[in-house]
Amino acid sequence: MSKHFFILSDDKVQNALDEFRTKEINGDDFFGRYGPGNTFPSANRPFERFADYQLLLEKMEAIDKEKFARTHKGTAFFFLFWTAYDCGFYEKALFYLDAAISENVLIAPHSWHKRQSAKYLWLNEAPDKAAGRAVEHTKGLLKEQLDRFNSIAGVKTVTLDDFIEKFVRKLVMKTANGRAEGRTIVTALYTYLAEAEQRYKELKLRSRGGGSTELPLKHLFKGGLIFESLLKECYPALQNGMLGTIFKDPNFRNDFPGEISTKATKLETIRLITSPDDRLTAFNVTSQLRNTTGHNLVWDDVFSNPDNFRRFVEQQVNAILCIAGAKFL
Repeated sequence: MSKHFFILSDDKVQNALDEFRTKEINGDDFFGRYGPGNTFPSANRPFERFADYQLLLEKMEAIDKEKFARTHKGTAFFFLFWTAYDCGFYEKALFYLDAAISENVLIAPHSWHKRQSAKYLWLNEAPDKAAGRAVEHTKGLLKEQLDRFNSIAGVKTVTLDDFIEKFVRKLVMKTANGRAEGRTIVTALYTYLAEAEQRYKELKLRSRGGGSTELPLKHLFKGGLIFESLLKECYPALQNGMLGTIFKDPNFRNDFPGEISTKATKLETIRLITSPDDRLTAFNVTSQLRNTTGHNLVWDDVFSNPDNFRRFVEQQVNAILCIAGAKFL
């Protein structure tokens, strides 16, 4: 990240740091006056705005770590989320969104979920409001997957409203103060959906000679981790177990009967079992991808056809939605 400011002037930065050094500040007011903000209705120089916010925070932290820690930084973190999302830095974006939520939990432990930063989790911010672009983008990706999932015969229909109210809210709001663990699963799922779109486009553009498979493999590993984390959330007695242990547990087998394999020696082997669209296929594909991608970056390259990657993603999403439908909705 840059070590110089793009949008903030030297005088403005110096005034901000002098004020931070010499006064007790109100974080929201402070960042409202000194931050570079963001733009409506479309993004304008989001990378530069993101870099300026982050660098300003770095300089403040270097001046006084204790004061920095107690300063409310919700506004700055929220704008880091918004600008990072505009850049397509989805993991950074959701990291800072969750940091903004944590700041709000500290000052409003019983009402943080009504504040602006949490509106992204519930996907209910209007397009013309701050971060509305991010909400609309995520909502569109999620709705596309839900519509596809709901067309599969024999699965429980999952509506967008039910998914948000009964899955996302329930997962996040298990305690009065909110749960960072539950938020982590939700934010990971949102970044997974957004990055799947990126990875698919990259595979379509790469050299006909192939190349590194790191990015698609890391993405599929993440999908497997979300699935496994959700299982452990639903079966807390198995928190320390591996997937194979979970699948043999009587409680799991009562909910989801059928034999599930967690082992594969090639990605091509997994590709061959990506049909039909049913729960058992989704669990088999997701489990085998979790264990292969989690142990090696060097596998047979099945991504010369990018649709193979998309099919893997669809089955991972199917597995996650099957758990959500059965255990939350």
